[in-house]
Amino acid sequence: MTSPKSTTDKRPVKPVPRKTRRAANPLVKAEGDLRDFGMSFPEATEDFPWGHRALKVKGKAFCFLALEEGTLSLSVKLPQSNDAARMLPFASPTGYGLGKAGWISAAFEQGDTIPLDLLHAWLRESYRAIAPKRLGALLTDTAAAKKTPVGKTPSTRQAARKPAPSNSVTDLDTIFARIRQLAAKYAPPYTVTIDRPGRYELWSQKDLVIEGRKRKEVFFLGLIIQKGYVGFYFMPVYAKPEMQQVFAPELLKLLKGKSCFHIKALDAALEKQIKAALAAGHKLYRERGWVPVGRRTPDVGRR
Repeated sequence: MTSPKSTTDKRPVKPVPRKTRRAANPLVKAEGDLRDFGMSFPEATEDFPWGHRALKVKGKAFCFLALEEGTLSLSVKLPQSNDAARMLPFASPTGYGLGKAGWISAAFEQGDTIPLDLLHAWLRESYRAIAPKRLGALLTDTAAAKKTPVGKTPSTRQAARKPAPSNSVTDLDTIFARIRQLAAKYAPPYTVTIDRPGRYELWSQKDLVIEGRKRKEVFFLGLIIQKGYVGFYFMPVYAKPEMQQVFAPELLKLLKGKSCFHIKALDAALEKQIKAALAAGHKLYRERGWVPVGRRTPDVGRR
């Protein structure tokens, strides 16, 4: 018979170093990743107002980052992707009135999946919204720019723009109107929530539970005339990134970030690709049960 282990066993137990324990925490690791990524931007600095980490450029915050009581939170300003971001289960408008100015907060607890690629894109967008144009222009869409010494701005060359094909429309109002016409075929079953010059939005208004959270509506698409392009915000590709595989190369190369296509010129071929993307997105929503029942399904084949 084996005797129980003595409680007086004095063999030393090697402690796990504090640094190693912290590094094993996914929230701590993600916080460090986001902090380092943001600090790699040109002339970014770090401050700790109210005890929370703030990443700044020229004295203005473009990101608030905190890890408290097992929750990692991040707040950024998203002038372009705000509508799509608000529909994500971990995101909501920032409090203290900042939400009205385009700020979004994301919160993650232990065990949550943290979409670092998406949060990196948010950091870039927020930095560009806050930083002077000369600094914002130094960032790329694929990686953080190298740190620029304060007071020095490296010279940049303006890439020559390829002229649009002769059969393309480049007038932004015309581009907006033509894509809006394609989108309007989906109302109903989707509801038009904004329809004014330069802006159009479709939402699915239905009681839903998405990733455990109750929602009364979900964003489908939006069109906004921006400076130099028409922004086509398409939530289905946000909800299922694999949808990119069915997009034609001409449309896919216009995708900036996770869900926004920058349309600067529109021809018949691209218009056809957008029409196909709308049909694929509607099919995805219908399969997930996100389309209101009993409302007319669009005849996507009509012209």
